[in-house]
Amino acid sequence: MGIGRPEWPKSDRYHTECHTECPEPQSNSAMRDDENPTGEDAIAERPSKSQRKRDMTELQQLGVRLVACKPDQLARLNLPESLRDAILAAQRIHAHEGRRRQLQYIGRLMRDSDADAIRAGYEAMFPSARSGRRRQK
Repeated sequence: MGIGRPEWPKSDRYHTECHTECPEPQSNSAMRDDENPTGEDAIAERPSKSQRKRDMTELQQLGVRLVACKPDQLARLNLPESLRDAILAAQRIHAHEGRRRQLQYIGRLMRDSDADAIRAGYEAMFPSARSGRRRQK
């Protein structure tokens, strides 16, 4: 053998160290078909990336409107404690970038909470603020 390039087995199917035939390698597509359905049904079940981004932006805009509320108005809404704390923290932040990042964090917290209930409570408190958001078909 010596110095230089290592010697490789003569065949991909024959393993020289154990002198047995190795099983045929499976293609990635065969494994994917069994594990993850990729038919039209699977694609129709989940929203598109653009729709998910629109939904996240909408939640963040609702968060902006919540940050504009007074503390007593926030108390009337049924908000999770972490979301309420994040909103109160955003009201204290005046630096542009810090506030922007805090608003993104609020949008993230809203994705984990019951956003429809929060939206309904906000719209009940401010009936003129009904958003012009599109209704899902």
